Amino acid sequence: MRNLPRRLLVALLAAATAVAVTAAHSALLGALSGTVVLALGWGVLRARAPEDPGRRSVLAWLGGLGLLAAGAGLGHAVRRLLRPDPRPTLERMARDLGAEYLELVVRAYHPERSGDLQLLVTPFSSSNYPQESRSLVPNDPRTSHAVVWMYAERVPIVVWAPGIVEPSDSVERVTLADLAPTAARLMGFEAFRAPDGRPLPGIPAPARPPRLIVTFVIDGGGWNVLRRWPDAWPNLRRLARAGALYRNAITGSFPAVTAAAHATIGT
Repeated sequence: MRNLPRRLLVALLAAATAVAVTAAHSALLGALSGTVVLALGWGVLRARAPEDPGRRSVLAWLGGLGLLAAGAGLGHAVRRLLRPDPRPTLERMARDLGAEYLELVVRAYHPERSGDLQLLVTPFSSSNYPQESRSLVPNDPRTSHAVVWMYAERVPIVVWAPGIVEPSDSVERVTLADLAPTAARLMGFEAFRAPDGRPLPGIPAPARPPRLIVTFVIDGGGWNVLRRWPDAWPNLRRLARAGALYRNAITGSFPAVTAAAHATIGT
């Protein structure tokens, strides 16, 4: 084949293109770029010196594509070698976030279903899609996205059971995962074992279970909301004074949204 040396040069050029583009961007883009170079180069050679198609032509194409694939693989290896180690950055971000908040994020991670990235907006900021509320602006604490910060995590838990639970005021850290074990203790279901919760401190196992246990949820009624409108919840305040109040309770999971919170409460 008269064009064989030139075909080889074009194939090497295509492979070099694949190496460079893959190292700078991605293997897919590198392979596509190399294929374009290979096809254009060989097309020009064939137009200038037509050749009868045959076995050698097919073998040349296969050889060129092989060089192209090798170039993309080499570029991928070069990219991995030149890529900075992400561990120091990830560790710095984890330290900046803090162990308390990072624990909440880790609790929500599932290796088979969770994404590789988690959006954690800065405190008291918002990140909204056009179809969501249009009234939110940057630095607005009413962010429509789930946040991990304590102004959204901290909620009051009140257990009111006259004759069973004595009035108390606890600052011990508890979570919504403790509600199901607490209900199990009150109803005498001692065989219940929650993987992530425990009965709330100070809640006894009564000699006779109550006839009815009601879990009442104020959606979005965290401490930040209650403190903003302190006169809007007189009944909750009365129950808190007559029952066991846990003022250092958190939802215990990320994101702090209704679905995750209700699933935690019920299971």
